[in-house]
Amino acid sequence: GPGTLAPYSDASRELKSPETSGYGAWAIISGVFYFVEGRWLDWELRNLSINVLELAARNIGTFTFLEKARELGVEVTHLFEFTDNRAAELSAEFGRPHTQAMQELVKRAYVELNKLAVYSSMLRIASIDNDIADGLSRGGPAIANALRIASSAGVQVVRLAPIARWRDLSALRGMQS
Repeated sequence: GPGTLAPYSDASRELKSPETSGYGAWAIISGVFYFVEGRWLDWELRNLSINVLELAARNIGTFTFLEKARELGVEVTHLFEFTDNRAAELSAEFGRPHTQAMQELVKRAYVELNKLAVYSSMLRIASIDNDIADGLSRGGPAIANALRIASSAGVQVVRLAPIARWRDLSALRGMQS
C-alpha cells in the first residue's frame, strides 16, 4: 500500500570467479525500476561469509532506495524486503545474528530504520524467484539479462550509485563472519 517499499536483494560469492561475485538490489519507486549493483572487494570476498554479504547487499540496496524515495518526495513508512538467504532473513527479521559481522550490519540497519521511523519485515523467497537481484549480483551478461527482464515490463530502468556509508564494509574487517 501507500508508504510501502519492497526491495529485493542478493549477493554472490564465487571465490574462483571474483568478476561474478557482488551485490545487487532493486525496487520500484513511483513506477520506476531502480537498481544498484557492484562487485565485492578482494578482502570482502575472501573474508566475509555469504550470509554477511547477503545482509550487506540488503543494507546497500534498501538504504540507497530509501534515500532516493526521500529525494522524490515519496514517504516510506514500511519495508517489505526480500532475500533468498535464510540467515540474512532471520537476522534482519528477529535481530539476533550469531556472528559479529552480522550483528554489526543488523545494528546499523536497526538504528537507521528507527531514526527514519520505518518499519521493516524481511521474507525469504526461493532463489528462482529472486532472478533479477541474482543477475545484478553476478555482473557481466547476467546484469544484461536482469535488466532485459525489467525493461520488458515497460518500466523506466535507472541505475543508482550505492550510498558510500552503506557500501563501506571496512568496519567488518577482522570480525567473525
